[in-house]
Amino acid sequence: MRGIGMPGSEKISEGRAVIAGPGAFEPVPAANRFAPRRRSNQQFRGERGEQRFTHLSVREPASMQLRLPVCWMFVATALAFLVGCPKPQPPAEQPAAGDQGAAAAVPGEKPDAPQAQNVDPALLAEVLARVEQRGGKVRLEGEGKILKAVDLYGRQTRDEDVALLAQVPTIEELILWGAEITDAGVRELPKLPRLVKLTLENTSITNDGAQVLGELKNLRSLNLRRSTNLTDDALAFTEKLPDLTELILLYNNFTDNAMPHIGKLKKLRALDLRGCVLITDRGLESLKDLKELRAVKLRNQASVTDVGMALLSTLTNLQDLTLEDSGISDLGLDEIAKLTGLTSLNLMRSYGVTDAGLPKLKPLTKLRRLFLRGLFINANGLKELDLPELIELDLAETGADDVAAEAVSRFGNLESLDLWHTKITDAGLAHLAKLSNLSTLNLVGTPVTDAGLAHLTGLKNLRTLALDECGGVTDAAVEQLAQLTGLTELSVGKTGLTQAGVAKLREALPDCKIKF
Repeated sequence: MRGIGMPGSEKISEGRAVIAGPGAFEPVPAANRFAPRRRSNQQFRGERGEQRFTHLSVREPASMQLRLPVCWMFVATALAFLVGCPKPQPPAEQPAAGDQGAAAAVPGEKPDAPQAQNVDPALLAEVLARVEQRGGKVRLEGEGKILKAVDLYGRQTRDEDVALLAQVPTIEELILWGAEITDAGVRELPKLPRLVKLTLENTSITNDGAQVLGELKNLRSLNLRRSTNLTDDALAFTEKLPDLTELILLYNNFTDNAMPHIGKLKKLRALDLRGCVLITDRGLESLKDLKELRAVKLRNQASVTDVGMALLSTLTNLQDLTLEDSGISDLGLDEIAKLTGLTSLNLMRSYGVTDAGLPKLKPLTKLRRLFLRGLFINANGLKELDLPELIELDLAETGADDVAAEAVSRFGNLESLDLWHTKITDAGLAHLAKLSNLSTLNLVGTPVTDAGLAHLTGLKNLRTLALDECGGVTDAAVEQLAQLTGLTELSVGKTGLTQAGVAKLREALPDCKIKF
């Protein structure tokens, strides 16, 4: 899953269901005070456990995308335009449930929703103004007259806001956030007959409110992250949504007793249970008949062990498996190896996995992403693996050394390599010089020096390089780094570089954002 991901997916913050690809939300202009916050350099530390299921996003037709107004004059102009167009509006094109990646396409059925209705221009203007007031984002189609999606993620939203949005029946995708959303707000949602994708995050809804969700018959994707008032019985409503394909339940209090409800969702393709620490191997047994599952994500479930892997190994269509902070061992890798269709495997901080177990992954020749962050390994076992399609590898916080670097150099299609706080030295960089497709390299906290960076000058596709905390990198490296003319981002904080050296780098690499 670009952070959690399926083929072609993008890393993301945990469990947030966002719209990807054509028809994506337009960001608020950068000058606007409501512009979304940029991520810090944590991207190098790998929040890949927070990848979204973007591959399951509803595919939208190519459409006009309109930025949210940044001043009231724009709203007034839009209102005048709308009032001045008396032609009846044609029905909006129905979205197809699709996939951003070819390998994991969602069945192409179209939700049986009523045709889009004309919305009073004054009401639309009021809704747009309210979303702007909250700092959210929208997507408009049909020359700006059809509101299809609203994103209020991270914006404190209230029941009154939900009631207003529910008056616009053209909305198909809705992201709501905040503890001021209660059961009263959720009861407004059935007024949105075309709703396909819904996020209710950090809300105060209870079991009673959750049952209303069963009335959203066209819903395909549901995110209930941190809905901590819900108990196991709350998920009974899912049985009324047999066409649900994506269910995100991060950081909730569900136990094994909730899992039989999920086990009835025969069309489910993506399930995210990260942070649901009360779910054990026994709960995973309920998934054994979900043969359409393509992605399963688990985190902080130390009680998910090798026994659970034996259960998951029967899900032969699985492509994306996340087992962060799990209780599995090398024995569990024998079971995972049966999932030969896997394209992404995340074993972050699953401390029972050792170097001796890595060769067991040899059957997984379709892997494109492999995350071994935080394991007690030197990664030398990678030399036993043949991974011709691997494009992303995370060895951060492991004991990976120069022998591991030599093994990694065999993965010729690698584009992203994270070696944060490993034992890679200049000798290891000589091996990495063979990775001609490499575009992102994280060497934070490694013992590399100026001399070693000379090995990287041939990496013409390198765009992002992190060298923070590399004390052996000094102003003498400026000459080598200046040869990386394709760089767009370079991080050199807490190195031996001086202000003068950084100034020379900025002069040599004018198109590169240099963090110092």
